[in-house]
Amino acid sequence: MNGFVKTGKLQKAFDFLQDMENSGMIPDIVSYNTLISGLCKMRNVEEGMKLFEVLELKGMSPDVITYNTLISSYCKESMFDKACLLLSRGVVKGFVPNHVTWYILVSSLLKELQ
Repeated sequence: MNGFVKTGKLQKAFDFLQDMENSGMIPDIVSYNTLISGLCKMRNVEEGMKLFEVLELKGMSPDVITYNTLISSYCKESMFDKACLLLSRGVVKGFVPNHVTWYILVSSLLKELQ
């Protein structure tokens, strides 16, 4: 899946995910993070957010990589309100931001102010 994402073949990566699920395999958070990262690198953070919601509906818990990927992408698109909303939503659900999370937010906001 990672190979498809790295070469920009996101549809093939999503097809692979579907094949995994159809064969009875349960994709883990790494699989979802790979797809979310690929979407975000293609500047499609809103689709990444939709996938984030799908994994939550499936009972999976996003991890710090999931949150940091989406927060970083929102910041790169100057969508600071959405980045902060995602952070606060995550904290309510038990997400503990790490030093990378804070670095992303602070450095992005400072960059925006310059």
